[in-house]
Amino acid sequence: MIRLAAVALVVLCAPLASVSSAAEGVLPLAAGDHVEGSLDRCGDRHVLRVDMARGERFKARVRLLRELSSHVTLRMYDPTGLEINGRARVRSQSSNVVVGPFRVTETGAHHIQLATFTRHGIGYEVRTAIARRGRKKLRLGGKRRERTVTAAAGSVIRVRDARGDTPIRIDLPGGGGIDVLPGTAAMDALLGAGLTVPTSGTVTVSLPEGGRARVVVGGPTHRGGASIDFPALPQDTSTVSAFYGDSGWVPDPRLTAAADNAAAVSITGESVPLPMPPDILRLGDATPAPATEAGRFTLADPTLAGGPVDGVGMPIAPIPTLADVVANGEQELFGVGPSYSYSVDDPALGALTYRVHFSVGGSPSLAPIALDGVVEMQWTVVGDASFHQGTWTLTTDAVRGVEVLDGSETRVDRSFRTVASRANAYLSPLDGTPAVGELRWAFLDTGITFERREIHDGTGGVALTIE
Repeated sequence: MIRLAAVALVVLCAPLASVSSAAEGVLPLAAGDHVEGSLDRCGDRHVLRVDMARGERFKARVRLLRELSSHVTLRMYDPTGLEINGRARVRSQSSNVVVGPFRVTETGAHHIQLATFTRHGIGYEVRTAIARRGRKKLRLGGKRRERTVTAAAGSVIRVRDARGDTPIRIDLPGGGGIDVLPGTAAMDALLGAGLTVPTSGTVTVSLPEGGRARVVVGGPTHRGGASIDFPALPQDTSTVSAFYGDSGWVPDPRLTAAADNAAAVSITGESVPLPMPPDILRLGDATPAPATEAGRFTLADPTLAGGPVDGVGMPIAPIPTLADVVANGEQELFGVGPSYSYSVDDPALGALTYRVHFSVGGSPSLAPIALDGVVEMQWTVVGDASFHQGTWTLTTDAVRGVEVLDGSETRVDRSFRTVASRANAYLSPLDGTPAVGELRWAFLDTGITFERREIHDGTGGVALTIE
């Protein structure tokens, strides 16, 4: 472990000593990514999150751009929050800090924490690499109706040689799972291109009614290693902030930045099972529940109470369902991963065209089995109105227990009526506690203008303005 003399902490970080905490930011990345950043303030903590599976081999090298390695504290934590610097072979080499290579013994989210308590403005580069395990091939048949395998987030499950007329059960880490039924889009995907595992852990595939099948589990999509800049941390030194795609830093009101010797991000353990509203999920349902106007987030009525259930600030067009994506979408290349394009006719909005793509654990992926881990769904929607354009991101992070919606949508019909909605880093905790973020809903017609703005503070308070 790389540690500093206590006197250096007292003398050079005295302003922070009474607080015993500083800003902390968590940036998810895929193993193989290259990260550059700068520890701008004494005591700031940059945390890199990497999802890995037991048996994989991981290594990282941190190069400081000017300072010596003694100016930086690096700690690595396993998914349980245990510091594993010794097991991970963390060591100093001149201006470099080296991690591993070491064999991963716990499946889940690992954290690499970088901090400085002697200086400020220390630039660094982190290069990561991982040796994934090979494909796993399992056989189901006879008395062996179920098999369990350890898989990293983003791994792809495919089933071969199954009859297709009997259900297949997939149990996911954290206790969730689905029954994949014959004749559904989920079954077609599972027997075809496959479905991705949304969070790292043990996955069980079973044939409840018997039969025979081969199960093939492949590793996450390799995107060649992306170059990422660690964004400047927010000025608030009391809360932990996680980075969510287009939303940027979103503070978690439940957490405070920990002291130097505490584990990075004080959320540990298995994923929180995600509630499954029928309008968003239910990939395995043969007959999805009919959608309501409010449930599909179509045109909101400004005379209603407002909020997400009434469509205020939410997408005007329906949120794409996983079933719609895998049943109707034609796969196209999006960067190094797939996207799904499909069209639907909506009773209120007319013809709509969607393009949807996913990432799981920071890497592009096929459609996930469920939005039950660090899964990001991005979509654009265009319509046949005079103008209709929307771009949205829904990030589900079951490990942290939140769902984050960010984006905007505008529709101008043929009578030149304009309806617009927007969500700015709208964070909805999965445990039902109050939301955080901003929602807007606007209406513009000839001579009539209406805008409703809601700011949710995370404690149940809502600042509402109507103009």
